[in-house]
Amino acid sequence: MTYRDEIINGMGALADDPNTVVYGYNCRYGSRAYGTLAKVHSSMIIEMPVAEALMAGVAIGAALVGKKPILFFERQDFILLALDQIINHLGLIRDLSHGEYDPHIIIRAVVGGTKPFNAGLQHSKRLIDMVKHRIHGEVYEPVTARDVRDTYRTAIEKRSEQTTIISETRDLYDTIG
Repeated sequence: MTYRDEIINGMGALADDPNTVVYGYNCRYGSRAYGTLAKVHSSMIIEMPVAEALMAGVAIGAALVGKKPILFFERQDFILLALDQIINHLGLIRDLSHGEYDPHIIIRAVVGGTKPFNAGLQHSKRLIDMVKHRIHGEVYEPVTARDVRDTYRTAIEKRSEQTTIISETRDLYDTIG
């Protein structure tokens, strides 16, 4: 199994829950999140405009009404545009509401690669540390296919308890092991 295969399987397992909704761009059309949504029915995928703060706000709102959102950032540096929503809303809602509201989402953010073209300096930054300590949840950076499998298993197990951020590396998608 490759790194990408394990993501596909993990996304398929998450999609077994009918409350799952995937938000992002190039998810329903285009690359379908680099081919990783093969086991997610298109009715569970909402193609969003290139407006990262909007995407994050919609995902957080969906979590507040019982949906189980997965937010996909095609490039990790685009997460910068959603930091207000992630840090000041998702990261604080539980405390601001004295525990009345406690939304959880899964965020997938991809570090650009060199294949099929070099993403360059702009899209190759690892920025996950900016949110690591500002959410009620965990951040995972899998580097092997086995890591991906374990990360998705944990994300599924803890889905109702915490937000999970998965930092993927595009160059690892076709690696085995």
